Order: sequence, then structure tokens, then C-alpha cells
Amino acid sequence: MGNKIAELGQVLGSWWRLVYGRFWHNSPILPENLPQHDTITLMTTLHTAWKEGDLNKITQQLLNLAPVFLLWLVGGLALSRILYEGFFPYLLWLGRPLYIIPFALIIALLGTVLWQKNQLRTAVLLPLLLNVSHLLDPAVNLVASRVIFFASGWLIGLFIAHDAAEQRTWRWLGPVFVLAALLPVYLLTMPEAVGQADTFEFQVVVPQLGIAHPTGYPLYVLLGKLFTLIPLNSVAWRLNIGTMMFGLTATCLLFTLGYRMGVTPVTAVLGATILGLIPTFWSQAIEAEIYTLHMLFIALVGVLLREIGHWSVNREQDSVNRKKWLPLLLAFVLGLGMTNHLTTLFLLPGAALTLLFSGTLSRQKSSLKNLKSLIFLALAFLLPFLLYAYLPIRWQAIHHEPMGIARFLDWVMGSRFAGALQWRAWLDDMTRWAIIGRIYLTNWGGINLGLALFGLAIMVWRNWRAALVFSLIWLGFTFYGLNYYVPDLDVFILGAQAVVAVWWMVGTHSILKMSEQSLKPRWPAHLHALIFNLLLIALMLPSLRSASQNWVRLDQTQDDGGQPWGDGVLALSLDEGAAILADSEKIAPLYYLQQAEGVRPDLNIMVLPDETAYRAELDSRIAAGQTVYLARFLPGLAGIYHLRSLGSLTEVSTQPMTMIPDTAVSTNLEFDHISLVGYAVDPVSPYGSPELGITLYWQASAPVTQPRHVYLRLGEQTTSGQHPANNTYPTNAWKDGEIVADFHSLPRPILTEAADLTLAVAVAPPFAAANDLKWQTITAVSIPAAQTTNLPHPVRIEMGSSVILSTGFPSHSRPQKPLPVLLSGFGEPTDIQVKLEAAAQIHEGTASPLTTDTDAYERPFTLAQTAVTDLENGRYHLTLRRPGHMLHCGWWQPASEVCVLGDVEISGAALPETAVNYNDQIALLNLDMPRQQLTPGGTLELTLAWTALTPLNEDYTIFLQVLDAHDRLVGQVDAWPLQGTLPTSQWQPGEPITDPHTIPLDSDLPPGEYRLLVGWYLLADLRRLPVLNEEGQSIDDKLVVPGLFVSE
Repeated sequence: MGNKIAELGQVLGSWWRLVYGRFWHNSPILPENLPQHDTITLMTTLHTAWKEGDLNKITQQLLNLAPVFLLWLVGGLALSRILYEGFFPYLLWLGRPLYIIPFALIIALLGTVLWQKNQLRTAVLLPLLLNVSHLLDPAVNLVASRVIFFASGWLIGLFIAHDAAEQRTWRWLGPVFVLAALLPVYLLTMPEAVGQADTFEFQVVVPQLGIAHPTGYPLYVLLGKLFTLIPLNSVAWRLNIGTMMFGLTATCLLFTLGYRMGVTPVTAVLGATILGLIPTFWSQAIEAEIYTLHMLFIALVGVLLREIGHWSVNREQDSVNRKKWLPLLLAFVLGLGMTNHLTTLFLLPGAALTLLFSGTLSRQKSSLKNLKSLIFLALAFLLPFLLYAYLPIRWQAIHHEPMGIARFLDWVMGSRFAGALQWRAWLDDMTRWAIIGRIYLTNWGGINLGLALFGLAIMVWRNWRAALVFSLIWLGFTFYGLNYYVPDLDVFILGAQAVVAVWWMVGTHSILKMSEQSLKPRWPAHLHALIFNLLLIALMLPSLRSASQNWVRLDQTQDDGGQPWGDGVLALSLDEGAAILADSEKIAPLYYLQQAEGVRPDLNIMVLPDETAYRAELDSRIAAGQTVYLARFLPGLAGIYHLRSLGSLTEVSTQPMTMIPDTAVSTNLEFDHISLVGYAVDPVSPYGSPELGITLYWQASAPVTQPRHVYLRLGEQTTSGQHPANNTYPTNAWKDGEIVADFHSLPRPILTEAADLTLAVAVAPPFAAANDLKWQTITAVSIPAAQTTNLPHPVRIEMGSSVILSTGFPSHSRPQKPLPVLLSGFGEPTDIQVKLEAAAQIHEGTASPLTTDTDAYERPFTLAQTAVTDLENGRYHLTLRRPGHMLHCGWWQPASEVCVLGDVEISGAALPETAVNYNDQIALLNLDMPRQQLTPGGTLELTLAWTALTPLNEDYTIFLQVLDAHDRLVGQVDAWPLQGTLPTSQWQPGEPITDPHTIPLDSDLPPGEYRLLVGWYLLADLRRLPVLNEEGQSIDDKLVVPGLFVSE
């Protein structure tokens, strides 16, 4: 690392000295007769000097070519690293300085010749300097390196166009640049599989021309249907493509708005591109959702408002609208937007003001003319509402009954969501302001928001009418967000984000203009180009950094949407005509496969709003003799129904199971009054994951008075224990003689060689200590060698006969607790050692020639190792060694005896004594509950203070339950943190999270003592995070807070 920084530092230092002399001073290296802003004739002059044999002149010309050459050299170095890391281990030579330097020099020479041949400015190449940050960073970051490299090329093209293109050319050239920036990003992060929630619904409804949830979205359904006819890929992907096209069109229209307002074309391109890269817009542009179409209408309305109002950032409005058809088109577009999303309503005040300012409606006109104009505008606005006729027409066709006026109005108005809209929340709930502020800050960052505010101020100064119109639009969407209680709140204020993008354009444009005006009288023209380009690069940097960070979070290309799980479930031996009651996550793959792909059309697959609805549906169907399977947890069934596993589903029945199936292997293992009478092992999980499917068949010979958990061990790998039958059927609810099918899915151990591992089982009380478990062997299971796995931390390590591509390890661990480390790559991974070391303890040793055995690279592997954590609290490097071998730790790295994989925090006392540790993942730092006295029919207010102890890849759900002395549930909240707007996958380790909650209480609360339960679970499998004690042992799956009461 030291050598690399030194060499690059020398290169950059030389470049700076040359550039400084080239651009800021009349350096002797620059001939006086050569224009300082022009490097066009350098090659010609050099050629002439060569013919004349003028060595001094040759030296001068070479030095003047140096800035271009060195900028291209940076690009060549960046390209060599991208190729080395991207095609690793096939281009290993590109990781050695001996080959990197010639490769980069060739790129630099070719680039310089090409540059001079096309007579372009040196300043245009400045974006190549963006790659320096990645070149100096030893960490492998494939996303950041490619994003920065692509962005530097894109900016170079943009700067070339800025210098060469005529103003009118930007009408089509600007959208081309916007598309060139965003189209690859969206395509490379777009999922092919079914999504979740509304996305999955549209992917099912649209192909069938069905009816979506209120407000029905008829325009999106009809337009989306056209994209589902594309004969490519899956139906889900086709609809995602359609949504992407709407988003791209919206950003192109936003460019047009900025361009027509007089913003510098380059600034308009950047503003539209940045909007397309903010996380909320990006996430909605790659999956089937209505919000990019909504943004298309918002941007189109913005363009029409500008044309009607003749707005410009360079002058006050000085003319009235002469095109009489524009207001009618505006009204029609507004009405059309209302058939997609009703929040288009927030555009109406701004549209009305614009019509008033432009003279469309004026006091100078007669009342009759104004009335006539209003009638035509109203007709144009209402005409698109005829699209809502789609709803009753398709309702009749699908449900074979009339929709009815009441249901139609209820559907179109979205009445079922009315409870989420609390118009006084902006006054009564200050948390809403924090949530909205966080959404803006997360999407834009502080610098971009500052530019937007500056743009608003400039707009107020230059054109107060335009400022007022855009402010009204922004205020409408923001105010709605302040008062609307939904988890996906950020999508509802996307209209306001479009306004922020316009303000950003104006602010950036004004800064560029002011810099030009201040420099023009004193500095030469070539410096204007240099500073202009540097300013734009600086303004683009925050968005580039944000895009690199957000890519991993937003990339859904590896998201299978649960389809392998759905395929496995629907391939089970489910009874004909059975019902599956699923939760909001599992419904997506099941219903999509049935409705869009035609799998098991005989089944009734459904999702319901709450537990009461689920219970009523289950009871009625079982009473009618229908088989019911659960793909979710439903409490209160044990003791009333018989429960048993069928794979990952739970069958609910009135009849007990009395015989094990023929496919099971009989056995007889005794655990007090519980016997294991059979088992079935599927070495490959039917659900498409690298796990084993194991079904155990239990039978109680006598009543079991206490609940017992089932624990499994495969080799050295032990499960945490759970109730039988998918954690739904406690043993104390079993009936004598009943056989209980109990399915478990176990991760396959990581092995470098195939082996037979012992599968053992134990039955013990919940949260039993590991030493108290009494294991009994079931059978031996053949486990194959692990293949290469894409682990979280990419690396590029060469060590002779093997290479490592990625690693996985916790960033935090307790003392005395072995640190699990996974290594994945190709070759023969023998004698590999991992160790935690302080930086001062690491010695690289003497470099020696590095040998490679590329023939061994054909064999993939994933290796499990452990590092000893018998260390004092502190931060340590996780290192890798292979005794007797020199290692090559990455691009431009010298041969070494040790490679650093990353950092690990060792801490056994990082939390306050009162903190509650949930599985070393989440800590509850404080629970503030002002009142312990409960009021029947009232609410319980509390504020939780959380922090993440490690990066979280899953979105966990908080459960808060109020129970009486008889364990009756009298109040409950299940939600993501911060009113559903801050899922745990977005938490940063150590970041404090303040999370207020209001728990509604039953009206029937008799006097007595009550308690509060606080915990976390994962909706996908309903497993709770265990609560750990100071030694790291599980002691419960919830925090119990006593002391609540209802007075006499």
C-alpha cells in the first residue's frame, strides 16, 4: 500500500506541477506564440520540431502534452484495475505493476493522439481525476469503481457536447445524455422475479386486466398491459421494463423543463440525472409501480406550466400566453394524471395560479369569456376520467356481479386508506417533521439540498411567479406526507422531489453564471472552461458517492422474489382445492405463480388484513370441509386444531395424524414421554436454497405438561430450538397418540470436501443451555463440498494454487467467542490461517517471486474458518496467511506474507448495563414510558431507543404486546421502526434510533396488573431474535416489562 501511494503520489504531483504551470502561469515550458487555452496544434508543432531536430522545442511540446497524457494515464490505471478485479482470476497480470504501467501508458498514448486529432480542450478530460479516489483505496469495491469510471466517461462526453453543440441541439441531445446515464443503471439493478406488496399485485393484475387495489389505477393497468405483451423474459420483468420507461420519460421531461426555463443545458442534464438517481425514484423505476408514471405527469405538467407562464430563470415574466390550446392541454394532462394517482390534485393550485398569471383567466376579460374558458377547461379536465369506467366493466367480467355506485366511489376515492390520513399530524406529532426531513436528507444529501434552497431564493428574486407556483406544488406534496401514516411514505412525496430537482437546477445554474461573470473580465477563456468543469464535477460528486453506496441496497438482480420457495410449496402434495392463507410476503410468489404462470389453479391462495380475518376465514373453511394450509403464524390454534408440517406450510385439521407416510424412515428415539417415530431427509431443499429439508415425526405416549423445543445438530452446527410443526404446535397441546409432522430447514455446513455428517436431535425446555442438551443420533447425512459463494466482502487475493474472491465475517464480536470467517474462491485452499491482529503486530515480511498455478483455479470452494477472539476490547485487523506462501493481496500490491481482510470490533462491554441485547444484532438502549397506569380504551405511549450492533441485511419487525395477569392480549403493535419508515436494513451500526410508539388498548381492561412484551421477529419465518445475557446465552425471545396496572 505504501509503495502504491508513493508511486501514484509522484504521478499526481508531476501532473499538478505541469497543470499549475500550464494553466495558471506563463511558464517557460509554454511557448508564447501558442494560445494558452488551445492544445490543438501541439501534435503538429511537435512533428515539425522533430523534422527540424529542435530538441528544445520537442521538449517544450512534450511537456505541454503532459496534462492530457497524465489525465489519460489515470484513466488507463483505472481501467487496468477494473479489468483485473472484474475478470479475476483470468487477468492476473493486470494486477502487477510491471504490466499495469505499460498498459496504462499505451492507453494514455492512444488517448492523447486521439484527443489531439479531434482538437479538444484539455479541461474536458478532468472527470478522469474522479478515478483517483478509487485508485488510492486498497479495498475492492466493484460497484464504486465501475460507477466512477462510467461517470467520468459520461461527464467527458457531456463536456465535449457543452463545448461543441449548438443551443438548439440540446433539445434532443440533453435527453440522450439523461438516458445514457440512467438506462444502464436501471437495467443493471432491475429484478426479473416477482416483487412484494403493490409490485407483486400489479405483476398479477395487469397481465389479466384485473382490478388493482384502490384507487384502481386504470391508466397504469392499461398501459402496463401493452408491456406484458413483449415476448421476452418473465411477465414480471416486462412490467418492470414498462415502469422504467415511464421513469426515463419523466427525467427527460424534467430536463426539458429546466432547458426551457433557460438553465444551462449541462446543468439541466445533471439535475434530471440526479433526480433519477435519488434512492426513492431509483427504487420505483425498476419495479412495477405507478409512481414513475405519476412523475411523468408531474414533469409534463411542469413543462406545460412553463410554456404557459413563459418562465425564465434569467428574467421576470414579461408576456402572456398566446397559445390558446396550451391551457386545454394542461387541463387534459391533469385529468389524465388523476386516473393514475390522486395526489395529482396537488398540482391544481399551481396550475390555477399560472392560468391567472398568464391571462387565460383575467379581470380584463368579460365574465362570459371567463366562464366559457372555465367550461372548456373543466371538460378537458374531466374527459380522462372516463378511464375509470374500466373498473365497473372489468368488475362485472371478473366477479360476475355489478360493482355498484357505492363500491365504485369507495374504490376510486380510496376510502379504505382514509384512516391513515390524519390532517392534524403536522401539529400533533413532531416525529412527522423528523421523518420528512430524513427522507429529503437521505435522498439529496446536505449539499444538494443547500443548492436547492439557493435555487429557490434565486427563483424568488428573478421570477417570483414561478417560485410561488413551484413552492405551492412542493408544499402540497410535503404537507400530505406530514399527515399520511404509511410505511412507504417517501414515494408519496416524489412530486416534491421533482420540485427540489428544479430548484437544484436553478441554484447550480446561478452559481455557474456568477462564477463566469466574476472571472470573465480578469481571467483568460481557457480558465473559464477549467473552472466550469471543476465546479460541475464538484457538484456531481455527492450524487456519485450516494449512487455508489445505494447501488448495493437497491440492486435487485439477485432477488428471486421468493419464487424458488413458491415453486417448492406448489410442488408439494397439496390436497385438491385446498386453501393457503399466506402473509404479506409469502403471498407474492404463490399468487404470482398461480395467476401469471398458471401453477396449481385449483388452490385458493389469499392474504387477509389482520389476525381476526385470518381466524374467521380458517374456521369457516375448515367447517366447510376444505383443507387449509398456513404460510404464516396464526396464534390460538393449538389445543383447538391439530397442526402438522407439510414442508414449510402448516396444515390445520380437525383430525390427528395417526401414521407416518411411506416416504419416511421409521425410528424410535425416546425423550421422556415424547418419541421420534420417523424422519425424512431431503439433502437438497425443495425451496431452492442451499439448505437441507428435514421432517421429523413425533408422537407423545403420555400428556406433556410443559412446552418443549426441538433442537437439531448437523456436524458441529446447532439450531436455536423451536416448537414443532414450524414453531406453531407446543408439545403441551398434543393429544395422546397423535403423530406430529415437524419440518426443519437447516443450512448446509461449509465443507471443502464431501463428508457424511451426523444428524442428531434433542428435546429440551426453551432456551436450554447448550451443555444441558441430550443429543440422540438420527442418521448420517451426505454433504457435498461447498461451491463458490458471493460473500459480502469482495477481495482479490492470490496465493499460489488458490485465489480468494470474497469473504464474510461479523464486524463485531464478543471476547472468547470464536469469530466465524467464510472464504470463497477457486483452487486448493490448504493451510489457510485467519487471525485478529493489531495493526502494529502485522509484518509483511520480505517479498519474493510470486508463483501461480492457474490449472488449480478450475475448482470452486467456500471455506469456513474461525478466528480466536481471546483479546482485549478494541478494533483489530482480520488477517489471512498461508505459511510457506507469499500472497498477492490485490491490484498493485506487492507480494506479502499477510493480507488484511477487514476490521473487527471486539467488545464485551460496549452496551450500558441497562441495555437489552437481541442476538448481538440490535440493542435496546432505553425504554421511556411516562405512564404505567393504563386506561380502558386508551393508549400506551412509549419511546424506544435502539442501535444496531452489526450491519443488518434483513428488515425485522418490532412487536409490542400488553398482556394481563392471565396472558390475555389487550394491546398490540407490530411495525417497522419509526412509524414503518426506517427498516432495520437501513440502520448503520452504532447509529441511535429514537422510535416512538402508541399502543391502542382494549376497552375491556379489568383492574389488575399488566406487563409489556418487547421483541423482534422476521416476518419471512416468524423467528424471534433471542435476548442474550452478558455471556451471550439465550435467555428469552422477548423483554418483559412489568409494572403496568389498571386502578380500581
